Amino acid sequence: MNYHFLAPSWGDIRVPGSRSYPPLLQIAALAFVFLFLATFSADADLNRSVLKSNKAKWEQAGISAYTFKLHVICFCGFLELNPLSIEVKDRDILSITPATRQRRSEFDSNFHLFSQYATIDRLFGELQSEFAASDEVIVTYDPTYGFPAKARFDRSKRGVDDEVTLEITDFKVRQVFPSGLGTRP
Repeated sequence: MNYHFLAPSWGDIRVPGSRSYPPLLQIAALAFVFLFLATFSADADLNRSVLKSNKAKWEQAGISAYTFKLHVICFCGFLELNPLSIEVKDRDILSITPATRQRRSEFDSNFHLFSQYATIDRLFGELQSEFAASDEVIVTYDPTYGFPAKARFDRSKRGVDDEVTLEITDFKVRQVFPSGLGTRP
């Protein structure tokens, strides 16, 4: 018995038992994949654009001192501390007080987990990082000041318990920069 081995062309490669698809259908499937990828890229561009315009709105407001409550919802060990009452002045954290009413400091073992979200400027920085690193980021911005009022990160759609949701409530302006709107040091 003689066997001849020939290198197949692309059109000849088939999985046994599969059917061949017409070239027009193959082109349509490929076009769909490209459109899907382009849409994903457009969504990422849109998210960055919305983030940028809301950050500009926040900076334009010229708020120098404010307080808010931060709810951090995650599969993590400090949920009993929620909500965190946070006071900020000139972009510095003045205080972080959890629901247990014991102030937290940088010496607290959980401080790094919630201090990264403890100012509006830090929240914008974290959002920018999450847009680059997470599989899904959903953000709702405050219509008046532009800060992220609620954000949900899913770092891996295939992962379990890696989601983080941040929610800002009870936001209060304490002071605007003396020179008025639009100037932030």
